[in-house]
Amino acid sequence: MLPDFITDKSKIVNFSYQNAEEKFFDNYEEVLKKYIAGGNPSDDTVKNYFGQIREFLSWCKNNDFEPLHVQEPHIILYRDFLVQEKQKANTIAAKLNAVRKFYYLAQKFHIIQDNPAEDVKAPRDPDAGLLDIPYLSAGQLEYLLRSIPTNTERNLRDKVIIAFMAIEGLRTVEIHRMNEEDINTEQQSILIHGKGKNSMIYPREDTFALLIRYVKSKDRSKIKHYNIEEKIPVFTSTSNNMYGHRMIRQAVRDVVNKWLIITGLKEKRKAGHMLRHTCATLLYKETKDLKQIQETLRHSNINMSSKYAHLTDRQEQRYTNSIPIKLD
Repeated sequence: MLPDFITDKSKIVNFSYQNAEEKFFDNYEEVLKKYIAGGNPSDDTVKNYFGQIREFLSWCKNNDFEPLHVQEPHIILYRDFLVQEKQKANTIAAKLNAVRKFYYLAQKFHIIQDNPAEDVKAPRDPDAGLLDIPYLSAGQLEYLLRSIPTNTERNLRDKVIIAFMAIEGLRTVEIHRMNEEDINTEQQSILIHGKGKNSMIYPREDTFALLIRYVKSKDRSKIKHYNIEEKIPVFTSTSNNMYGHRMIRQAVRDVVNKWLIITGLKEKRKAGHMLRHTCATLLYKETKDLKQIQETLRHSNINMSSKYAHLTDRQEQRYTNSIPIKLD
């Protein structure tokens, strides 16, 4: 069978698989773009995939391996090489994912029969806890948000906090530091004061609208700021003795824990940062685009974002499906 990328088969003379392999190497980069991030990858995502694949091809060349003739043991050797180079588990996971996609494409074009990288996974990093990332499923998150009424200032505030942490990926400290002056209603953007630097985010229309609704609902006369130059806090306390003061970080965590308990979603290790994990994990499940994760969570290095890819890959792989046992 001729590869699918050879469109005009009537002009093929003396076709050989060697010619097909050469054609594949000439065209795979352009075609690969259609198979990552839903066919619409960012430039950085494309750059990362291509760089990781070229790195693997270079390794094959240095070891006298023909890339389209390797088997699973060769991919294991490559993984072991990355381990020996002391690369982190999430970096190795990202590189193996790119190699896996390369061979997926070769499979699709009938150049190879089996994907040699399909079952080769990155080693688990004992310090990173890649498989122990706590997060809510999409259904759980929707249930959590629907369970929070908006009939009072406190409840509306709580819903906005949880929405911005779970949908927009904000940290507890970023909720704590947010000021009304940081909100640009014309651009629907917010200046976020993060860890060591500031950055601009552009929330979804519904989360931004909920934020504006909350800001407008507050009693302006009771908002506390210590001097005329201090900015006005967005999220303020509603307790009797601290009403109008900027919420402290522990108070933000208490809001998250309270609603997790009320909805029955509270488990050990599920707390404020879990909502940020939820944002990243759900976003990767939908887009498969690490660059979007990096930009949304404002990670300085895309390798920090790749742990969510590793988590999702492990969940989708269900290894025990290969056991030939029926329960019914």
